[in-house]
Amino acid sequence: PKSRDGIFKHTLFIALDTAVITSSSVGDGEKSAANFFYTDKNTIAALTEEYQQYFSLCRPLMHIFTPNNPGDYLALLREFEEEEGNSVLKSDMLSTMTMPLEVAESICSRIDRNKREPILSYHQNRIKRFEHSLQNYSFTEIVPLPDLRAIEDGEAIIDFSHMLTDNLASYTPDEFSQHLQHMVKLLQSFDTYNVYLMPANKIDGSSIYCKEDVGVIVEKSTPPAITFTINESNMNAAFWDYMRLMLNKYLRNKAQKSTTISTIKTLIQAL
Repeated sequence: PKSRDGIFKHTLFIALDTAVITSSSVGDGEKSAANFFYTDKNTIAALTEEYQQYFSLCRPLMHIFTPNNPGDYLALLREFEEEEGNSVLKSDMLSTMTMPLEVAESICSRIDRNKREPILSYHQNRIKRFEHSLQNYSFTEIVPLPDLRAIEDGEAIIDFSHMLTDNLASYTPDEFSQHLQHMVKLLQSFDTYNVYLMPANKIDGSSIYCKEDVGVIVEKSTPPAITFTINESNMNAAFWDYMRLMLNKYLRNKAQKSTTISTIKTLIQAL
């Protein structure tokens, strides 16, 4: 829970079934507050119950996922993306939300068979949710395009692949081209979808996916990979303001969108 008026403060240190230290203060009176030490079993049980009741009102500040500890990553991601709101994604890889199903099928043919079907089913539903959300909410992608040589050499990393395989997976040139073509289609079909091309991130594999008034996913997909999901309102507001300030660096008009489409088409033709 958020800090309220700051008048009353209460601290509990509990060694289960052994002892409790508790202290209460008013305002800035911590230095003059009394500290109480209890070893009575009934008192320990009562104060332990008080702590558990308070803890039940709290929410985690963030969830942390790694390839070795993936937890319920897909379920949490689904919950996040089902929430409605405007979104901004800053990444150095193309978003899998704009990846057409044919490309996902091609990529999944190279991963563990046991993972293939659930991933494809999840991705198909994800595409539907994404395109449905574009009917009412904006999605802005801030992303660099890799150079032609990197794509041809198989160095264009697939976003999200660190949660699917033991090693990072890369696009084939044809897969990357198909993904770009679908992005162009989305740009031409939805006023609410925008792409801003930018230089590569200073930290490889890093991304920030922020949804207004919903939450934030902060991720580093290159080894050692880690994902933080956050829905605390103050942190979400801070990330959202940061992303909006970043967008202010770019000129948001129809000419900018046309330039982006032209740049992407040029790369497609080269592939």
